[in-house]
Amino acid sequence: MSTNRRKFTDEFKADAVQLVVQGGRPIAQVARELDMGGTWVHWIQPHVWAEITRYGLDLTPAPNSTPAYWRGGDNVRTGTADGMLNLLDASMTEVLAEGRRALP
Repeated sequence: MSTNRRKFTDEFKADAVQLVVQGGRPIAQVARELDMGGTWVHWIQPHVWAEITRYGLDLTPAPNSTPAYWRGGDNVRTGTADGMLNLLDASMTEVLAEGRRALP
């Protein structure tokens, strides 16, 4: 599997952070303006969901993600997105269990 990921310099990243911090604009908006993929939001990113709700930003569904790819140790695995999430479910439940007890 070959991925052409863009690389951002440390200076570019620092400038992007300053646009959010000093400009009072949502992360997703700045990321979109800088073409950094600000529209990709995962459900486990509550801070981003809070910004989307607060600023009334539009959501665009992700394209079909089949096949899905993920790493297991040093191996690249493939399957469906649902299959990958099913593999993660038990470990995520265990990781979040303490938080669920503290914050019912």
